[in-house]
This record gives sequence, structure tokens and C-alpha cells, in this order.
Amino acid sequence: MPREFPSYYTYADVDQFKNYLIGSGYSSTWTDDKTELRRILRQVSSEMENYCGGNTFGPYTNALSFDIGSGPLVDDVRPLVPGTTNLFTPTATRDAILPFPYWLISITTATSYDSTARSSSETWSEGLSNDYLLIPYDSKPYLGLKQSIESEKSFNGGQKTFVIDGIWGFQDVSSAVITTTNEAIDATEVAIDLTSATNISEGMTIKVGNELMYVESISTNTITVVRGVHGTTKATHSTSANVTSQVFPDDIVQICCEAARVRYREKDLGLNRDLGSGEMQTTLPTRETKLIMKELDKYKLYNNVNSVVF
Repeated sequence: MPREFPSYYTYADVDQFKNYLIGSGYSSTWTDDKTELRRILRQVSSEMENYCGGNTFGPYTNALSFDIGSGPLVDDVRPLVPGTTNLFTPTATRDAILPFPYWLISITTATSYDSTARSSSETWSEGLSNDYLLIPYDSKPYLGLKQSIESEKSFNGGQKTFVIDGIWGFQDVSSAVITTTNEAIDATEVAIDLTSATNISEGMTIKVGNELMYVESISTNTITVVRGVHGTTKATHSTSANVTSQVFPDDIVQICCEAARVRYREKDLGLNRDLGSGEMQTTLPTRETKLIMKELDKYKLYNNVNSVVF
């Protein structure tokens, strides 16, 4: 159940990384190297997502399909009921729980289809007296869906018989308004004129209306962007539309800067492996990156035990 679109999230923008490097003495000309810095930051951000099972730390709109039930070509992700005498037969019962492959921020629609043919469907509603509860119930991101005991609906067997259209990711937090558009924007334009680009940086994900855009470069008050990223829709926007930026957890920004610093330094050192042995062994960038990525373990290991599940 992969994401439908690639992730453009860059968890530290160029200005944040430049501020991080100040005083480190890595290069006297790095301020003029914004394109390369942005590429490094995006590469590191992709590695961070891969380390956490493909999860993103910002919102990602997508519809994911699930196979339900036993039988050929069906990959039923629901857990088997503990204590079942034979866990490998089609008659083994399943918990009415659907674990998610990614962190979930919110559900737009949850739809159950009658069979693989998908000739009819019904929409599930959230709530104890309705059809499902999200787990854990007292914190986000959500990790799964549990059918309510009050629901009169059911999981139907077959391929792609349950579809969740929602916003996936760790959090959806926007900054205060940082600028406004200085022109009307059609659905295809990639060079966007702003009132001011002072608070914009390369590698930033900005939001105009409901559309997310990825900032690739800046020239005075005109930014070049990738439109409609992270599952959002390219749309028209009026003059003076508010522009905000996506905000990520502070430790995620710091980890991205730390790992990008290693990649940046590799420009001078090259992709070396371990040198020497024992007390004379030198810690090289590839080893250092692994240690930095381990700072993500609290996110990678996030699961149901982090909160109350019923």
C-alpha cells in the first residue's frame, strides 16, 4: 500500500541549515550553493522517512486500499484472534482491527465494498455508537481502526474491499501567515510572485489555500515551486492569498540538519568507509549518519503501547 505520489518534504530548509552551519567552518562559500544544499536536505529527508517505514512528518493526502478476508491473492492485515486453535486455516477468526501502514492524522472517508467486484459500498462513521474508533483513541497520530461493537456493518472479504481516504503523516501544523501572493495564480503556474519572500527558503513546503507547494528556488520576490505536492490538488488562487509553511517537530529539524551536515562534509572527504582499526579507527561520515538516524528510534518504534487502547 505505497503512497500514490512521491514525498517532497525537506525537514530543514536551506536557511535553517545555513544557520546550523554557522561557525562550523566547513566552507567559506556555502551561502552561494543553495541548489546543492536543498538537494542534500531532501536526500536526507527521504532517508529519514525510509528509516521510519515510509512515514512522513508532515501531512500527506491519499486513499489507501486494504485486502480483507482469507483466500488466494488476499493479504489480510487484520490480526488473528489470540488463542485460536489453528492460526493457519481460512477458518481462523480475526480481530475487528485494521492496522495502518502509515501514521494517520485524520480520516476523510472510510468505505467498505461488498466484494472484490466492488459493485456496492457503504460508508463507515467514526464514534463509539457508530462504526469505528481510531486507535489509540487519546492521541495522534493514529495507528489503526477498530470496529465498534455497536456497528451493524462488517468487513467484507476480497481485494481492495476497504478504502481509507485521509491525511497521513505525523502532524499537520502550519505556521502563521508569512506572506501573501502578489498575483492571481492559475492551476499550472510554477513561478509565483509574492508580496515578500523574506520568510521563504528553498526546500520549504508552503500552503496556499488547500494546496501544498514545494519551493525549489527564489529570485527576489518570485519563487519557483512544484505544485500540488503530497496529494493536494493544483488550484487557482487569488491575489493576496495567505501563504503559510508546514512546521515539523523541532527534533526532526535538528536531525535533518545533523545528517545533512555529514552529507555536506562528504563533498570534501568523499564516500570513505572505516579507516584503521581498534583505537586508531576513525569515525567516518557513513558511520556517523547511522548514529544520527538512531535518534529517530522513538518515532520508528511508535506503536499502540504508546497510549491507551480498548
